[in-house]
Amino acid sequence: MELRIRELRQQLGITVRQMSVTTGISIRSLEAYHQGTTPSIHTIEKIAKTYNVNPAWLVGWSDNLDVAEEPAYIEVDKGRLPPYWNNDNDGKLISWK
Repeated sequence: MELRIRELRQQLGITVRQMSVTTGISIRSLEAYHQGTTPSIHTIEKIAKTYNVNPAWLVGWSDNLDVAEEPAYIEVDKGRLPPYWNNDNDGKLISWK
Protein backbone atom coordinates (compact mmCIF):
# COMPACT_ATOMS: atom_id res chain seq x y z
CA MET A 1 0.00 0.00 0.00
CA GLU A 2 1.53 3.28 -1.07
CA LEU A 3 0.09 6.14 0.93
CA ARG A 4 -0.62 9.45 -0.72
CA ILE A 5 -0.52 11.59 2.40
CA ARG A 6 2.51 13.54 1.18
CA GLU A 7 0.87 14.02 -2.24
CA LEU A 8 -2.31 15.28 -0.57
CA ARG A 9 -0.34 17.68 1.60
CA GLN A 10 1.50 19.06 -1.42
CA GLN A 11 -1.73 19.50 -3.40
CA LEU A 12 -3.27 21.40 -0.49
CA GLY A 13 -0.09 23.41 0.06
CA ILE A 14 0.06 22.68 3.78
CA THR A 15 2.83 21.62 6.14
CA VAL A 16 2.98 18.52 8.31
CA ARG A 17 2.28 20.76 11.31
CA GLN A 18 -0.86 22.21 9.66
CA MET A 19 -2.08 18.72 8.77
CA SER A 20 -1.44 17.65 12.35
CA VAL A 21 -3.52 20.52 13.73
CA THR A 22 -6.48 19.95 11.37
CA THR A 23 -6.59 16.15 11.70
CA GLY A 24 -5.53 15.76 15.33
CA ILE A 25 -2.83 13.27 14.31
CA SER A 26 0.60 13.85 15.84
CA ILE A 27 3.43 15.25 13.73
CA ARG A 28 5.54 12.23 14.64
CA SER A 29 2.86 9.87 13.31
CA LEU A 30 2.42 11.83 10.06
CA GLU A 31 6.18 11.79 9.48
CA ALA A 32 6.22 8.03 10.12
CA TYR A 33 3.46 7.60 7.50
CA HIS A 34 5.61 9.57 5.03
CA GLN A 35 8.40 7.06 5.65
CA GLY A 36 6.22 3.99 5.06
CA THR A 37 4.56 3.15 8.38
CA THR A 38 0.99 2.01 7.79
CA PRO A 39 -1.72 3.94 9.66
CA SER A 40 -4.84 2.33 11.07
CA ILE A 41 -8.06 2.37 9.08
CA HIS A 42 -9.44 4.84 11.62
CA THR A 43 -6.54 7.22 10.87
CA ILE A 44 -6.99 6.87 7.11
CA GLU A 45 -10.71 7.63 7.46
CA LYS A 46 -9.93 10.62 9.68
CA ILE A 47 -7.58 12.14 7.08
CA ALA A 48 -9.95 11.38 4.21
CA LYS A 49 -12.92 12.90 6.03
CA THR A 50 -10.98 16.01 7.11
CA TYR A 51 -9.90 16.81 3.55
CA ASN A 52 -12.92 15.30 1.76
CA VAL A 53 -10.94 12.81 -0.31
CA ASN A 54 -11.61 9.22 -1.22
CA PRO A 55 -9.96 6.92 1.38
CA ALA A 56 -9.33 4.37 -1.39
CA TRP A 57 -7.31 7.03 -3.25
CA LEU A 58 -5.43 7.88 -0.08
CA VAL A 59 -4.17 4.31 0.33
CA GLY A 60 -3.48 3.81 -3.38
CA TRP A 61 -6.38 1.50 -4.25
CA SER A 62 -8.04 3.97 -6.59
CA ASP A 63 -7.03 6.75 -8.96
CA ASN A 64 -10.21 8.69 -8.16
CA LEU A 65 -9.43 11.51 -5.70
CA ASP A 66 -13.09 12.47 -5.23
CA VAL A 67 -15.09 10.85 -2.46
CA ALA A 68 -16.73 7.72 -3.82
CA GLU A 69 -20.48 7.42 -3.63
CA GLU A 70 -20.11 3.72 -2.89
CA PRO A 71 -17.49 2.29 -0.53
CA ALA A 72 -14.50 0.55 -2.11
CA TYR A 73 -14.19 -3.16 -1.42
CA ILE A 74 -11.37 -5.57 -2.03
CA GLU A 75 -12.44 -9.12 -2.75
CA VAL A 76 -10.48 -11.77 -0.90
CA ASP A 77 -10.64 -15.53 -1.15
CA LYS A 78 -11.62 -15.95 2.50
CA GLY A 79 -14.90 -15.95 4.32
CA ARG A 80 -16.53 -16.79 7.57
CA LEU A 81 -18.51 -19.77 6.33
CA PRO A 82 -16.73 -23.11 6.35
CA PRO A 83 -15.86 -24.50 2.89
CA TYR A 84 -18.46 -27.27 3.17
CA TRP A 85 -21.30 -24.74 2.98
CA ASN A 86 -22.47 -23.96 -0.56
CA ASN A 87 -24.22 -20.73 -1.49
CA ASP A 88 -26.03 -19.74 -4.65
CA ASN A 89 -25.34 -16.44 -6.43
CA ASP A 90 -27.68 -14.56 -4.09
CA GLY A 91 -25.77 -15.76 -1.04
CA LYS A 92 -28.50 -18.13 0.09
CA LEU A 93 -27.52 -21.50 1.51
CA ILE A 94 -28.51 -24.20 -0.97
CA SER A 95 -26.98 -27.41 0.38
CA TRP A 96 -24.97 -29.01 3.12
CA LYS A 97 -22.16 -31.45 2.36
